[in-house]
Amino acid sequence: MAGLAAHGDSFDLKFGRKYLSHDSYDVRLEATEIVERFGDQSDSQTLVQIAKSTEGILQEAAARAAMRLDPGPGNSASALLRTADKILISIVLQSFMSEDDTNEKNDFLEPFLTDEKEELRLSALAYLVKRYSEGDLENLLGRYTSQKPYYYDVVCWLDRILYAPSRLKEMYQRKLGEQIFEA
Repeated sequence: MAGLAAHGDSFDLKFGRKYLSHDSYDVRLEATEIVERFGDQSDSQTLVQIAKSTEGILQEAAARAAMRLDPGPGNSASALLRTADKILISIVLQSFMSEDDTNEKNDFLEPFLTDEKEELRLSALAYLVKRYSEGDLENLLGRYTSQKPYYYDVVCWLDRILYAPSRLKEMYQRKLGEQIFEA
């Protein structure tokens, strides 16, 4: 499998798909690489299931492959975010950061600011803070506090990032950004 992952071609996709459910962790890891290289969007849900049910390198590889095959806001991103697993959330948001910025991703992530899971709320906020202008963040704060429910931690982070003195603001932005990049 390692040879196919490194030197295979699209013909070998059938082997990658076949061995995604193999008992051996290493075989599944190599199969994931084959599917990532040659697969299509139809493979993404299988990869999401692998990411949700495993750990370690295989979990990360499967999540990255799912996001590469089903980029942007969609079924893979939603399923991976809903796990509230810090590593999987980080992979989704890093994938979003590497793509062109679109309002579609921002609109997709804003509803996660009201999610019950703190990890998911703050990760979505960290992404939006990196993408939004100060004016956009002020508008977000106004919209956010006018709805029910809203969460105090989101309001506090927005307040810190918008209204703290500049040196503290930079520190708060960096600390919140660790939600995405230090998983």
